[in-house]
Amino acid sequence: MPRKKYWSKIIEAHGVRVRVYERPQSSSLWYSVVRNGKKYRKSLKTSDRKLAEERAKAIARSLAEVELTGGAVERLTLRDLSQLYLHHRGPMLTDRRRRFMEVTLDLFRTHLGDEFTVTDFSQHHTDTFTNARQSGRLKPEGSPVNSPGPQTIRTNLDGFSIACGWACVFRAGGRPLLAFNPVRGLKLPREENPARPLATEDRYRRLLAVADEADPLGRLHCLLILAWETGRRISSLIHLRANDLLFTRDHVRQALAEEGQDEAWADHWPQAIRWRAESDKMGYLSFSPVTNAARDALESFVQRRAVVGEAWLFQRDERRPDEPMTRRLANVRLNKAEKLVGLLHQKRGGWHTFRRAWATRRKHLPVQDVMAAGGWRDINALQKAYQAADPETVRRVMELG
Repeated sequence: MPRKKYWSKIIEAHGVRVRVYERPQSSSLWYSVVRNGKKYRKSLKTSDRKLAEERAKAIARSLAEVELTGGAVERLTLRDLSQLYLHHRGPMLTDRRRRFMEVTLDLFRTHLGDEFTVTDFSQHHTDTFTNARQSGRLKPEGSPVNSPGPQTIRTNLDGFSIACGWACVFRAGGRPLLAFNPVRGLKLPREENPARPLATEDRYRRLLAVADEADPLGRLHCLLILAWETGRRISSLIHLRANDLLFTRDHVRQALAEEGQDEAWADHWPQAIRWRAESDKMGYLSFSPVTNAARDALESFVQRRAVVGEAWLFQRDERRPDEPMTRRLANVRLNKAEKLVGLLHQKRGGWHTFRRAWATRRKHLPVQDVMAAGGWRDINALQKAYQAADPETVRRVMELG
């Protein structure tokens, strides 16, 4: 019986030759390299040949830079990655994003240990991390969620991958901290049938009818109208300031000019809202026009609350006007309204149902304009996660055949 022939390939980059090869009894591809008469070999943590070749090229580049600068190869630990990333990259992140990365990196340090070598991260570690999160053994301090879903766990892994990607381009001593991103190419958990409910107009109207009963300060009533009319995330809504409301064409023009935007847009927008970068999930500044319904609700609320300038539009409470309303409080008020009107709480519902409904109602419009108005930057996210099929349009599609 002929012996099995194992695949092997020589990768040469930056003057360094690296052999990539299959190894008996191993599901991963390996690499070997000879430097100064000594042979080094190690797993590439992937069975994908194309990805293994890319990692081999990155290793060759890293070795070449080490020899050029005279530096020594150092192992990057989870503790070092976390501290370096948060020190150098952290100040450029929004507060919310920085907190997410802090929590994510702490989860990996708790699970694998501070001294774990980042380049050793493999599919096995991905699977054990997923299992630990799903079982509730591993969770952020103070978190009430004992068993997060696949998408939450994937978000943690994506965050870890972002930190590793940063380490691949951040240079210390003339070379990157990592030669390759060990998370790239791994199989991450995914939710096969994600729940993405939409708020119907009937649900919206019924909630609106009891909004002031659920929140006597009038915040919920105004937030519901803004969520329905603008499609923005609740985090952006609750972080609006009084001077973000641009109710005259001159104010719109002035704000656009101050931010380096095209002033000519003011010719088409008699009123608009400024969405600040620090309250945007992706950290982008944007403007959008305001519908008459949203303008009326905002003008009434501003007059009622007497807020001006940099004051928070939706204040946490009357004792703490210098703090914005929290997401938790906004959720509490929305849940209370649902109970008052006798509506069942939707799985994965809440404020995001209004954003999905807003996007779906506009799927017949040019996607570039929908993205600009609603604050999306990723067309795939808009079309896959927010714009849903509806029975009437599906019926028309079939009838065209």
